Amino acid sequence: RINDGYCRDVYKLLNGVLTDGEPFFAVDADFVPLGIDDDTISYIKYKNQTAISGETPKAINEAFVGECIEEFAKANIRLSEREKAEFQRIAADFGAKI
Repeated sequence: RINDGYCRDVYKLLNGVLTDGEPFFAVDADFVPLGIDDDTISYIKYKNQTAISGETPKAINEAFVGECIEEFAKANIRLSEREKAEFQRIAADFGAKI
């Protein structure tokens, strides 16, 4: 199981490499941020997402999403107050019982 904090750290690291983050050393190599602007970063993220999911939105299986939300709630992952509020709002949108 992947730790939520680990995922956030990886995202922060990758985002720092693409934008104006701090240089760092890893695995016998120095990494220097690329300084890519926000519009280009958004485009890269968009193209990556559409490469995975396609250009046309797909129907949401609301029952399955509700089940996933309920399972996530059972995992008891620590969330910030902002994340808790957002999670509760999403759960309510899908009728999940948390």
